[in-house]
Amino acid sequence: MKANLLLSQNIKKFRKALAMTQEEFALELGVEAQYISAIERGTRGISLEKLMELCRKYSLKMDDLLPIEDSDGSLKEKWIEDISQCLRDMDVVQVGILRRMIRGIRG
Repeated sequence: MKANLLLSQNIKKFRKALAMTQEEFALELGVEAQYISAIERGTRGISLEKLMELCRKYSLKMDDLLPIEDSDGSLKEKWIEDISQCLRDMDVVQVGILRRMIRGIRG
């Protein structure tokens, strides 16, 4: 299963565990219900900013929602490939910001 689909499913499970509709959840995050619907269907990715906001608002860690590795380790490799492609598409300022964020996460 693709990483973004697992993330989508985890966000949907979390919203349902809160007993919230997509509309209520969207209101909490300051987005349109259609945005939440698209994320949960896996047709749109959640922005890093909204993912971080979601984690802060509900005291979650990123790895509570982000699948890091499956049983054979292939998911981690897929994430590394996806990140590598994203890095190639970024400008130097964006890469610098991401580098600082990663160093902050690592401690």
